[in-house]
Formats: sequence, C-alpha cells, structure tokens
Amino acid sequence: MEQQEKVYVIRHLSYWYTDEYYQPLIDVSYHAGHITDLFEDKDQAIQRWKQLEYEFSHQVKFENILYCPYQHDYEGQENVLAKKSIDELFEIIQNLESCVYALYEYPKTLKQQVFFDTTQNRYDTYLMNTEYDIKSNDCITANFIKNDPLLTQIQPIIDDVYEHKITLQGSLEELSESPILLKALIENDSDFEFTQYSLTVKFNAISKINPLLKQPITKELRYLTLKEIYQLEQPLNQTDPTPFSSEEEYHDY
Repeated sequence: MEQQEKVYVIRHLSYWYTDEYYQPLIDVSYHAGHITDLFEDKDQAIQRWKQLEYEFSHQVKFENILYCPYQHDYEGQENVLAKKSIDELFEIIQNLESCVYALYEYPKTLKQQVFFDTTQNRYDTYLMNTEYDIKSNDCITANFIKNDPLLTQIQPIIDDVYEHKITLQGSLEELSESPILLKALIENDSDFEFTQYSLTVKFNAISKINPLLKQPITKELRYLTLKEIYQLEQPLNQTDPTPFSSEEEYHDY
C-alpha cells in the first residue's frame, strides 16, 4: 500500500499513584488520552513532546522520577534534576518509562469512528483524569475502524482495535415492544450481547437495533480525522484540575 502523508500527535496519558509508585495511567499502546498537539513535522513534534515532559516534571517536583517503579540513583536529588537540560531530563524520563505524554504517527487521511448524540447535539466524551493529574484529560470517544488498511501505517503498532460499546439496562420486555424479535436479533448477530438485564451494542450496530427499541439510541456514528478530533478536544481541556497534594501523603520509601 502506498505510504500516506503523516501527522504526528501527542496524547496526554494522565498520571496516578498506585499506593507504591507514580506512573502514567494509560498504556501507550492504547492510543488513548486527549490530543494535546498535532504536527505535520516530526522534529517539531518531538521537541514539543520533550518540552511537555520537562514542564510536567518540574511542576510535580520530579515525583514522576523519584517515585517511579524502576530503580534509579536520583533519590533526594531534586536539585540535580532541576539543573538538567530538556534533552537530559527527557532521556532520564524515557529510560525510567515515566513519560506522561506519548508521540504517535498516523496517516493524515486516517479517520476514526465517533459517537454523536443527536438529542444533545454533542460528541460523546470521557474523562481520563485522576486525582493526581495537573492537566485536564477530557477525550472524544473514538474508535479506529476495524480492517482499515491505513492502520498498518500507524506507530506505535496497534495490536487490536478496541471498540466502544453502548450498554442498555433492562429485560427484553422492558427494552422492546417486540422482545421475541429482539431476542432473535441478539442471538444471530455478534454485534449484540445480552446477559442478566444488560444489552451491549457495538458502535456500528445501532441502526440495526433501533427499530426494535422502545427508546431508540439517540447516537449516530460519524467519521472524523485526527485533526478534527484535536480541534474538538482543545476547548474541553482549557481548565486544568486541582491535583491531590503530594505533601498530604506519606511516602514509605
């Protein structure tokens, strides 16, 4: 397949405390977290990534390094870390796998599936913040499109395409005026799963099930580029949260 023009995306991975260590919340391989920056030039993207990690480390007083899961020689060396250059600090953070941002490479024309709520006239979002985050992480709910040939040009490589789903609560009789037809559809279509008063519907199957529901799902699938998702996420993340104060917490190290 012909190589496509690329965009370089930085995502916020969020930050949390496990009761033992500080570390990123989201695994890099998930391609999740809101898009903080988008570039068409890779070198510019890398420099911005380094700057974000540098600023974050200083803001959290190097907790991401001092209390990370991996052994290091920086205990009590906050003053030493504070004097490191952007490149020096970035190398330390990468070696300790303590990055709270990640850089991704996508084909410029790649699109993702998103939910649009037609009653509220808005895209579905989900919040990835923890109580330790100093940066907002509100994301548009988006899926890669299964079997999209452009997925082979994504870096890091995607192991599997995660599919967001909708869950409806109730018995078949409560959900539908035609429970027998609904049951037949569920049993013969892998896009649906029903267990103990819970019906799970995949993104792409809404139109198939809506005619049988008393209250149709008021969401539709739309397809957006990474740039369009980036533009939608920017206003969602204008206000940063007030993080939990590490000074209130006792570290047993």
